[in-house]
Amino acid sequence: MKHSSYCLLAVAVLSTLAGTAHAQTFGPSTSASKDSDVFNGGTDATVLAWDFSDSEQHTTTTVNNVVFSGDQDNAGVDFSYVLGGARDQNGVNDMALASTGGSANYAYILQHLAYGGGPASLTFTGLTPGEAYELQVFAGGGQSAPETLTDASTIPGPSPASPSGTLDYGAAYNPAVAGFIDETFRAPVGGTETIDLTGGGLLIVSAVNLQVLPEPSTYAMLLGGLALLGFCVRRKLA
Repeated sequence: MKHSSYCLLAVAVLSTLAGTAHAQTFGPSTSASKDSDVFNGGTDATVLAWDFSDSEQHTTTTVNNVVFSGDQDNAGVDFSYVLGGARDQNGVNDMALASTGGSANYAYILQHLAYGGGPASLTFTGLTPGEAYELQVFAGGGQSAPETLTDASTIPGPSPASPSGTLDYGAAYNPAVAGFIDETFRAPVGGTETIDLTGGGLLIVSAVNLQVLPEPSTYAMLLGGLALLGFCVRRKLA
């Protein structure tokens, strides 16, 4: 490969990483079915796992080795929500979820709901700026109208402004239906991430799971791109 080709490759790699460094991307709405729905990034990856059930009962519940609790702060990261502060006791049915492979613990974290009208939001503060995270938002036993999650955080860079995703958790007040949606993002300067919720009726959250996102391949590409760029600079100065 010619010297100029190496240089172009280095620039392409670093440009690609610069583009993904600020990405805020929502996945599709997914029906809750089994414990492995709950993302676990590995040892010490859990930043904060909160669910409304445990906030009411002052307990903890483990699903796929992720420990959910009612605590809204953990190791300097704080979680808050605006949803009206009410609750629904008639959440996901244990037996219905068990029929698809979910445990009683999974049903428990989906069972109780924080719900209310707009404006509504989920906010995380104390995040590490530039760190990559995966956020899961769970809702169960809710209304038929889906809710839209919009990332209101401002991050400079090439990613689209205010990306959004749609969380659909099934038929109206169906105790056998629940869903979740994933978002991956990098924490902005200031370390505050805010998700706005909008929809045609009540807005619902049962649980959230925030994890540090492993990135070994990204780091390898970054080091490779920097090495190529260094090679280009040395050849130019030679």
